[in-house]
This record gives sequence, structure tokens and C-alpha cells, in this order.
Amino acid sequence: MRSDNHKQVRFMNSIQMTLAVGIGILIVTVIASIGILSYIVTNRVIRENASESTLKMINQVNYDMDYYLRTVETTIEGLRVSDNIMAYFRASQDIEAEHTRNYLNALLDTREDILNIYLITTTGEILSNDASAVIKETANPLEQAYYQKAVETRGFIISESHIQNIALGEYPWVVTCSKAVYDGDQLLGVILIDLNFSLIEDMVSRIVIGDQGYLFIIDSSGNLIYHPKLELIYSGIKTEPIQALLSSEETMIETFDDEKAINFVITDSEYSSWKVIGKIYNQDLNSYSEALREFFIIIILVTLIISLVLAAMIAGNILRPVKSLLHGMSEFQSGDLNVQVEVESQNELGILTNTFNTMTRRIKTLIDTNKDVERMKRKSDLDALQAQINPHFLYNTLDSIVWMGEAGKSAEVVKMTSALSKLFRISINKGEEFITLRQELEHVESYLTIQKMRYGDKLDYIIEGQEKLLSLRILKIIIQPIVENAIYHGLKKMPGKGTIQINVYQETLEDEDHLCIDVIDDGVGMDESTVNQLLSGQILTKNKSGGVGVYNVDQRIKLYYGERYGLHIQSEMFEGTRVTIRLPYLTGGGYDEKISQ
Repeated sequence: MRSDNHKQVRFMNSIQMTLAVGIGILIVTVIASIGILSYIVTNRVIRENASESTLKMINQVNYDMDYYLRTVETTIEGLRVSDNIMAYFRASQDIEAEHTRNYLNALLDTREDILNIYLITTTGEILSNDASAVIKETANPLEQAYYQKAVETRGFIISESHIQNIALGEYPWVVTCSKAVYDGDQLLGVILIDLNFSLIEDMVSRIVIGDQGYLFIIDSSGNLIYHPKLELIYSGIKTEPIQALLSSEETMIETFDDEKAINFVITDSEYSSWKVIGKIYNQDLNSYSEALREFFIIIILVTLIISLVLAAMIAGNILRPVKSLLHGMSEFQSGDLNVQVEVESQNELGILTNTFNTMTRRIKTLIDTNKDVERMKRKSDLDALQAQINPHFLYNTLDSIVWMGEAGKSAEVVKMTSALSKLFRISINKGEEFITLRQELEHVESYLTIQKMRYGDKLDYIIEGQEKLLSLRILKIIIQPIVENAIYHGLKKMPGKGTIQINVYQETLEDEDHLCIDVIDDGVGMDESTVNQLLSGQILTKNKSGGVGVYNVDQRIKLYYGERYGLHIQSEMFEGTRVTIRLPYLTGGGYDEKISQ
């Protein structure tokens, strides 16, 4: 009887604990919900008020910008109908040039916002207000957008912000305005005005939006007219959601940048078709956010403490086994895998304690079994990640791009830059470890394209493979390190031209299909001893130009697919080298599919 009463008391204690915890959770949930909702509503009202105030400021900037551009159009219209300008376009330019230049300089003396004025004839001759200005031979004004749009539309044309590109030795940032000059239906030429970008900058930058916010301007095509961080935008370091801003029909949209909430306030100009956009960080919108957050956190914490005290008073008689279990969990979390908690009862806590003890024993067994494999996998993943972007290769490629750019080889610059972009895009691949064979070959071809542009006729390559194999999924970045090693340690040492050939084919061994990839070079080759040392890890690529090295690629393949797979090297001194990559023939998800077999 006493035993039954004892069990009943312990059962009631369990019910009391459940009720105490339930009440505590209920109280905390209600108070937390009210606090959070109150915080959100208050924060939203303050943000909306701040956003409305910001919108008014941006509308004022938009109005000022439109007013200024109208004055510029008035100026260019005055030039267009001026007798001096018409005389220059109608008469011999050599006769009227000096007189017209004096007229333009007289206008510039009264306008600090105008840097240059150019008159462009239908034959491409350019008259600058500055007699000392040297016009670039490559200017080709008739082919420029500011000339063609002015002729086509007969309207007032405003360009995006750019570096002045007509006169030598002058490279200020300007916004170019243009308008065609007609005598009836006869085109005489185009008037070009370079506006001082700094004045536009002053007009916009005087608006302060919090500690981090700022204004910027884009045209109807998404081109930047003004941005306080223009150099970072053009260098690709910083970006703005231009397409979302262009397509938005709302005056405000919200995005996230580096986990920070950002509001974009958008205003449109009917006159210039520009969009003046305010970028506002939410933390700047609500300067009271921190105080509100602290207030509501204090309310929630006080409620939590009261709830915990009540729960502890109600369930005090079962705290000891709970503490014992928590202590065991803490020791286990600290690394003691041998911890076992004493089972003091057969109620819910006793069942939980038994489950915990069973769990710790199983986890310890699994950890002991897989420790070495996981360590190898982590090291392999790290090596592969470090190999994705080779600093020396990147520096050399960028140097080549700069050199070709200075040499005026724009097509080569585009080709090398495109190859480099594709190389990095496939390397990163959103963090996925497996890609299709097509992507892997595109990655290698991008790398070889860059190397061939660097080495010229010294390097040639061939990539061949059956179309049906290109959809197979393989471990990424296993071909490029082999190719890189072949270039730097096989072909580079040769006096003449070298060729790398990549062959992809299906092979059947022991009634099982395999995917094989051959990387063949006709370089200096190596002896059998060097091949064995290379595959055994005794020789690793010390030069960073070799990437993760042949040995690491072989180990990664064996780690993911098993010892049956990996690299096989055939080489002979002064005859070249053939590296065969043997992989399972997988049509699904790569590593997971292999493990499931």
C-alpha cells in the first residue's frame, strides 16, 4: 500500500511539474507575443513617419534636379538658335572657329556648372571652347550615342555619368547633354555640353539619411547618373538592385544586404526620366529602436524569472534528477563521451535518462568509428576550397587583362574576363560538392582559354567527349588541377609548343560501367619512380601554380567513391604523360548515390 501511495505521489509530482512548466510557458508566450507585437507596431509607425519625411526630401531633390536640367536645356536651346553658332555650322568652320570659340567662352564665364562645350559637324569635326584642347583621334563623335540620339530624336539628350572622353589630358566625371542643330530639315551638327559632375554631386549629397543611407540617381535604362560610391559600383565591389528598382511600381521596396534590412524610396522625374532613389537602412529609420527593444526585453525577462520561480516552487521535489540529467548533458557537451547518468526513478524523467544514456553510448560508438574518415573529409574539403581560387593564377590573369586593355585589345580583354568569370562561377557553384561533367569541362576549358591567351602558340588543347556523358555528375575540380600540373611541370619546361588533350569516355570493367577522363600532354614526362612517389604522397606540388596537386585529387576521389577509383598515371621521359581519372558511372546525385549502393 505504501508502495502504491509512493508511486501515486511521484506521479502527481510529475503532473505538477508538467503544469508548472506549462503555466510558465503560457505566461512567457503571452507576454512575449504582446511585447513583440507592440514593438513591431511601434517600430513600423516610426519607420513610416521617417520614410514619409525622407520621401519629401527626395522629391525636393528631384524637383531641384528637374529645374536645373531645364535651365541646361534652355542654355543649349539658346546656343542652337544663336546666330554665332548657326554661322559656324553654315560657313567655313576655319573662318568662324575663333569667333565662335570666343562666344562659347563668354557663356562659360557665367556658368560654373558647365565644363566644356563642343560643336560637332556632320563630317565629324569637333570645335571645343578650349583652344588648347587636343581632340582624341579615337573620339569618333558620329558613332557616339550622344550624337546619334540627338539626331534621331531631335530632342534634349542626357547621358549617364562618365569620364570625359573627347579631349586628351582631361578626365573629369561629367554628365553630357546634347541637341541636334537643324536648318529646316537639313542637319548641321550637334551641340554637346559637359556638365560639372561635382555640382550634381553637391546637389544630391547634401541630403543626409541617417548614418549609412544616401541618394543615387539612375536613368530609365538603369544607367547610373550619380552614386556616392561610383568607383566601387564600376569595380564590382558594390552593387545595387537596379532591375528591381526599375520594375517596381511602388515608391518604397525593402531588400536585405549583408543581413541588414534596407528600404529604397523611389521618385520618378517626368522631365528627365531619371529616378532619384534614397537608400535607407532600417536601423537609421528608427533611432528609438534600441530603446524600445531593451524595454520589451526587460518585460519578457522579468516575466520569465517569475514563471521560473513559480515552476521551481511547484516542482522542487523533482529538481534533483533534472539537475543530474542536465549535469550529465553538460559534461557530454564538454567532451566527456563516457558520461552515464544514474537512473533514480521510472517516471518520465527516468525514461528520458535511460534514453540519454543509450544515446551517449551510441554516439560514442559512431564517433570512434568515423573519426578518421571525417578528419580526412574535412581536410580534403578544405584543400579543395583553398584550391578554387589560386592567387598567383588570378594575379597573372588580371595582369594580362590590364596589359591587353592598355594595348587596346578589347576583344581579348572580353574573352579573358568572360573565361575568368565562368571559371570562378563554376568553382563556387553555390557551395555544392558535385557538378555535371559538362560544368567540369567548361571549368577546365575556361582555365585553358586563359592559359592559352597567356602562353600563345606555346600551348594548344583539345577536349573530346560523348554528349551522353556530359550530364553525369562528378566530384568538382578534379580535372583542372591535373591540367594545371601538366602545364607547369610538363609543357612549361619544353622549348617548343605543347598540347594537352582531354578525352572523356565510358569503359566497362568486370561487368560494371566506369567514367574515364584522360588528361594527355606531350611534355617532358617523368620516370616510374616519380610516378609512384607522386601517387603515394611523397611528392606534393610545392609551387602554388600546381593547385591541390595530383595526390590530393586522388585522395579526394578515393574518399568519396572508394579505393577502386582514383588516378592512374602512365608517363615516359621526354615522351609525355597520360593521367586517367577513373570514376563510377553515376547518373544521379553523386556521392549520396554511391554510398547508397
